[in-house]
Amino acid sequence: MIRLLALDMDGTILDEGGVLPPRRAELLRELADEGIRITFVTGRMFRSAVRYGEMVPLGAPLVAYNGAMIVDLMGVMWYHDPIPEEETRRVLGFFRDWGVYVQAYNREELWVEEATSPASRYYARLSGVEPTQVGDDLYRGGFASTKILAVEEDPKRMEELIREARSSFPSLDFYTSKGQFLEVMLKGVNKGRSLEMLIYFLGIQKDQVLVMGDGDNDSHMLSSFPNSVAVAGASDLAKRSARFVVPQGAEPVEWIRDNVICGAEPCRCGG
Repeated sequence: MIRLLALDMDGTILDEGGVLPPRRAELLRELADEGIRITFVTGRMFRSAVRYGEMVPLGAPLVAYNGAMIVDLMGVMWYHDPIPEEETRRVLGFFRDWGVYVQAYNREELWVEEATSPASRYYARLSGVEPTQVGDDLYRGGFASTKILAVEEDPKRMEELIREARSSFPSLDFYTSKGQFLEVMLKGVNKGRSLEMLIYFLGIQKDQVLVMGDGDNDSHMLSSFPNSVAVAGASDLAKRSARFVVPQGAEPVEWIRDNVICGAEPCRCGG
């Protein structure tokens, strides 16, 4: 029996503009009405993710920042594992030297060098969070960033950037998302590990959880849970890590309802 639905957001339940389609929201509400708890397991900040709770009845704490933070619906932090201060300073300087846009996360504040840059404005529209402009203070250290995000639109240069970053910072992990985003985490911090921690707190077994995602940063989660689903447009790594892949053209929430949840057990979903 599925008791918890743990969903990635961007590229999984949200469209390219960060919008939750009305029919998908309706399907999620139907599943919640059946007694299935819903949460998000996302790379987003908590305050960027929780606002979608107006459309989806969330029933468990959120796993945010790719697993570096767990926060309940009252805003109480259950877990936080940021990049240490010195590593934060060095990584931000590394990206500055490469000439790529980079942003940091000081708790629930989004810190950028220049708030009016195109990349900063794009991310603000996508996340619904206005950045805090800190200028050169971004690179001076003194804080532990929950995660770090850089943007590189050239695929070949992105490959070179990742290769050099991994060589320079063996204590960190680097994941791509949305193609042009490079997300930096403390090694070992990921969605899968934090979701395992959350269900331990909640008293839910792994086989009672259904997870769904699309990106390389979802791969730990997808490979760690027996009921795992990659959406049709997922990365190759995500598809290899998942037990199921949603067929091209299928509505993902409807598909998991019919083929994984209601396909495996009696339920009233969808009438």
